[in-house]
Amino acid sequence: MTILRFLLPAILLLTPLWADSPITSTDFYVVYQDNKLVSRARETRLLDSEMLRFISNRYEPVDVKAAMINALSWDNSGDENTRRLHDYLTGQYGGEENWPGRLSGAEWLCMGYMRAMDDYHNPSPALYYLEKAREALPDSYTAHIIYAIVDAQAIMDQDWCEVWRKAEAVENNANLTRDMEAEAREIIIDYLKIYGDYCDRQPKALAEPAYDDPCEGAMTQMELNDCHEKRYIRANNRLEELYQLIMQKADVETARQLRQAQRDWITFRDSNCMARSESYRGGTAYAMMHLACMAELTEARIRELLAFYEESNR
Repeated sequence: MTILRFLLPAILLLTPLWADSPITSTDFYVVYQDNKLVSRARETRLLDSEMLRFISNRYEPVDVKAAMINALSWDNSGDENTRRLHDYLTGQYGGEENWPGRLSGAEWLCMGYMRAMDDYHNPSPALYYLEKAREALPDSYTAHIIYAIVDAQAIMDQDWCEVWRKAEAVENNANLTRDMEAEAREIIIDYLKIYGDYCDRQPKALAEPAYDDPCEGAMTQMELNDCHEKRYIRANNRLEELYQLIMQKADVETARQLRQAQRDWITFRDSNCMARSESYRGGTAYAMMHLACMAELTEARIRELLAFYEESNR
């Protein structure tokens, strides 16, 4: 482990050659190799009809399904397994427009994880499916840690510390059901913890960032649209980090109430900003007005949650 820590910066710089990354370096399937489908997946590297039926069997454990996808391994040369799973789910439920409300959480999880495995250099599209899995399985450690792995892959070129924070937020969330074998969790956490060496002591979500107005100097409508988008994205990322930090420390009842409050707030924010920008619809200023509203309300929500965090930790 000491040698790996020393070599990590060099390894990451050579990612295309060494394939060292959250998706490609968390081989937790080894804990589940006594399952015949996991073992066969590792041997053949191809989704077969029995594996596809296993994914859709709602009585089978979600962690074993995730382990089977993990065993199929990553591949940047094709998307055969992703296409097989997509075609199977389409045959079961119709096109993707029919999937919400019909796919199980495990099916969403396997679709997203398989897509990330087959194209680990471009993991962001997989997060849509994995977010649906988290929504369907809100208490599942497996659903949340797989999302964290893929989300970490998406941002690893930007912030190594955040790679660890994604996993740390899941590992420390006492409200999640540990529906994954302890040894499998250790494999994931032990690898991602390496990136924690690059973290500051104070949680990033609590640190007051140096004020940098992305709209300073913006003059054209395109520049104004772009800067307000950057402002909103920055605020939304910080809000997500702060929310996860609070959820880690909350007791079960507080977490339940906060989760509902956050969902209600998101509905309010989105509806409020649509109403406030409606009179600009069709005009060149519409995007700017809508994004500015989203950023403003998100920044206000950050202040509310910071106050909540400080009050609850006195």
